[in-house]
Order: sequence, then structure tokens, then C-alpha cells
Amino acid sequence: MAITRGFKLSWVRSHRWNTGITTIVDETLEQQTDVYFEAGYHKSLVPMEDAEFSRLTQRTRHGRFSEPWFDEV
Repeated sequence: MAITRGFKLSWVRSHRWNTGITTIVDETLEQQTDVYFEAGYHKSLVPMEDAEFSRLTQRTRHGRFSEPWFDEV
């Protein structure tokens, strides 16, 4: 194992490095022109353009989970 930028890395079967942090991205975020992250403080936001966000999350799992999944009565 190696330590890089504060993350403990492990080699996985697909021959890619894995930080051990499971990430799931909602597909609706990919439709946004800008995405904002909290910077650890509730009043600070870090902007990220869509192309940069796509590159950052290209190896993560994607799904649709922020939409209602049941019919309203």
C-alpha cells in the first residue's frame, strides 16, 4: 500500500487505485452546468464546471436516487 495526498491507497483487481471511499453520483448532477461543493465550512462553496465534474467522477458509480420513486396520491 502507498500513502498519497493523505489517502490510503490499495490496488484493486481492475488495476486501478482505490481510495477506499465509496462514491455514488446522481445522474441529474451531470446535467448541471456548474456543481458546488461545501468546503468544510457551511458558508464556503467550491464551484466546479460540468466538464471537470465529469472527469472527476468518471470512475464512480452513477444512478438516479434524488428523484421521487413513487406516485403521489
